[in-house]
Amino acid sequence: MKNRKSFQIDNGDGQPFSIQLKAGSRICDTFEALLRGPVPAPAFTRRSDHVFRLRGEGVMIETEFRKQHDEGQERYGVYLLKSRVRALQNEAGK
Repeated sequence: MKNRKSFQIDNGDGQPFSIQLKAGSRICDTFEALLRGPVPAPAFTRRSDHVFRLRGEGVMIETEFRKQHDEGQERYGVYLLKSRVRALQNEAGK
């Protein structure tokens, strides 16, 4: 079994909860990218699938649409993590 990473999620409702993600998985990589800041949402990365799964776990992630610089009406989506997150001790698999 692979290592797992645990995170405590607080959505400001007084009921924090935790999630575990498989270290090195695409969903874990997406979540850790969200922890670092806004994440572009281009369709070719399939990142939206991972964001959808994280939302299903109760993680608050918003999609904001922004205009391209100097390119008229072109818009692109950016995912923003709104939950407060604290990394918990990582658990090694056996």
